[in-house]
Amino acid sequence: MLFSTTNPITHSMTTAITQAMREHDPNALVRAEASSYEIRIDGDVSLDQARSALTKAHCDTAELQDATNVVHIQGGHSCCGHCT
Repeated sequence: MLFSTTNPITHSMTTAITQAMREHDPNALVRAEASSYEIRIDGDVSLDQARSALTKAHCDTAELQDATNVVHIQGGHSCCGHCT
């Protein structure tokens, strides 16, 4: 899932998002691009779980950008096969 925000993304925010995501999926990946204000969350997590993690990290202005792929399910219809 790709989110964009209007607020700066700090290292502590990225760490908090990652920790919250790993409660739901221990292998979840969080990539934050401070210069473009984008956060990508990859894992077997729901949109609600991702939004909750963003809110927990005080990044609650983040908006979903990639609405066509709101959940990555390995082997499912949204799986690209690159992580197997």
